[in-house]
Amino acid sequence: MDNVKKHGITEFVIVAVIIVLTLARIVYLYAFEKTGEHSDEIWSYGLSNSYYEPFVYCDDRREELKNENSWITGEYLNDYITVRENERFSYGSVTYNLKHDFHPPLYFYLLHTICSFFPGEYSRWFAFALNIAVYPVLMIYLYLLACLVCRGRKGREKSILPYCVIAFYGLASGGVSTFVFARHYAMLTMWTVMFTYYTFRILKKTDEEEMSVRCFGRNIIVIAVISALGCLTQYFFAAYAFVVTALVMLWFFIKKYYKKTAAFGAAMLVSVMPMFLMTGVLESTKSRTGIASSVTDGEVITLPEKIKTCVECFLYDFFAIKFPKELGYYISILASTLLFILIIALPVLALYVKKNRRAVKELLLRKAGQIRHLTLITYIEITLALSIMFIIAAYCILSGDDNMEALTNRYLFLVYPFFVLLVILAVNRITGSVAGLIRRGNGRTLHAIAFTAVFAVVVAGSLRAKIYYLFPRVENEKTIEELSAGRDVILVMTEHWLLTCYTDLLNNADDILVLSTKTYRGQPAELYREKYENGYVVFDVSKLLVSEQIKNSEATKEELYETAGEKLTSFFKEIFPDKSINYLERDEIFTREVIILEIK
Repeated sequence: MDNVKKHGITEFVIVAVIIVLTLARIVYLYAFEKTGEHSDEIWSYGLSNSYYEPFVYCDDRREELKNENSWITGEYLNDYITVRENERFSYGSVTYNLKHDFHPPLYFYLLHTICSFFPGEYSRWFAFALNIAVYPVLMIYLYLLACLVCRGRKGREKSILPYCVIAFYGLASGGVSTFVFARHYAMLTMWTVMFTYYTFRILKKTDEEEMSVRCFGRNIIVIAVISALGCLTQYFFAAYAFVVTALVMLWFFIKKYYKKTAAFGAAMLVSVMPMFLMTGVLESTKSRTGIASSVTDGEVITLPEKIKTCVECFLYDFFAIKFPKELGYYISILASTLLFILIIALPVLALYVKKNRRAVKELLLRKAGQIRHLTLITYIEITLALSIMFIIAAYCILSGDDNMEALTNRYLFLVYPFFVLLVILAVNRITGSVAGLIRRGNGRTLHAIAFTAVFAVVVAGSLRAKIYYLFPRVENEKTIEELSAGRDVILVMTEHWLLTCYTDLLNNADDILVLSTKTYRGQPAELYREKYENGYVVFDVSKLLVSEQIKNSEATKEELYETAGEKLTSFFKEIFPDKSINYLERDEIFTREVIILEIK
């Protein structure tokens, strides 16, 4: 109610309209444009609902493969992603599963709670419901944070900037991708924005007036609780909280609030304790190296390449800008040119300083004085910028040499709102400076026009960017889910861990033979015929298509599919000589091309 009085009913109506419209677009994209799932989205259900069995493709310690070259049932896959009647609200099972994976438990507890009300049922909307609940909370706190930063020291000046911040975030690919991805990153981003708002609010209150010990303590408890919840949602929150805590403590120390410095640091230290007590953070990193995956091609990714990829995530997700492939060449030319200029300029600069010692000394003292009298709002902006750079550095250092996936942006989602805030502030200041130069003394109207024009161009540009995590599939008369219901399936995959991606597609099938593209030809015919009656072959041809394309570079993709289908049909006719085998359709599962053969 205090916030309503402070900001006004009209403001909150505008905020509500922005939230409703942007959320409606996200729901539409999820309902109609998102037709496939990322493997992590399915893993969320498995880790939340599978009863003391974290993985379907390997043992708990990730040391040995299981369900390889063998028959399993659709019921087994369904049990992995759903809650059985007698396993509802089994949070001990969730904790066990997550201690063998790399994530804290809070999000998975919540997802398991939702699924426990629908035993035996799977729906991708269960996880998305959490994102829908998180979205308005995040947007409201992002608006309040933007008000705190954009409206000056006292927070009384009216400004459209906070509206622009939440509108830009809600429309841009970076914000939308955060929420169409049914995973814990949306919740992580919410805790990050809330933590940042309450932390900066306590700085602002302390800067404006002397807070009572009771008031300061109450605020510290709120911040510590949010920090604990953030750490229990995703480990990257701890990295973000660390850099913000360090800079907040530095501000308190500069202002000689020594007790507050110690209290804030102690509260933040206590807030990370549940993460270590309730999770397997120390063991999980080790467990992930147990079974080597063939997802990567073994190419080592250097640190500069990782940084380039992260920077491109920000530029593309909000401005639809991609680096050219020749960027490294241009950077080397620029660096060489700057080095050449620096070598020439250093002697000239040294001579200038020697002749103008007094002027240079006065300039340095004046700049030092400006730094000492840095305003809190400027310090907050610096803190946000440094936190973004710290998260980029943390990800680049912690990720493996061969673990730089195309969808890196999910690890940066938590700082995307702050990037948007800094962009809006930069646009406002640049357009204001240009308007002031053009029309001194009466440039407010010109500033408003210039800002609106630039903002419209930026938003229009961002709408051209691809929305990630939709994973569109091929439109067929019948989906794999519909075809496989009650039928037998021979599933052949390029990597065994991809079995996770089929748990929601084949969970209504009868019997399923799980094979590898590397070994399926070497299996005895008796294994194929052991339980197979009538049904389908689902074959991952992604690597086969690549090899066929190398042989015949002029062939179209449809021709490559037909060639692959003919080869596989010939093979399965040898296995099932008394059955009819037909190429039925193709599909795309988690970016892998698959073809479906009907055997009856």
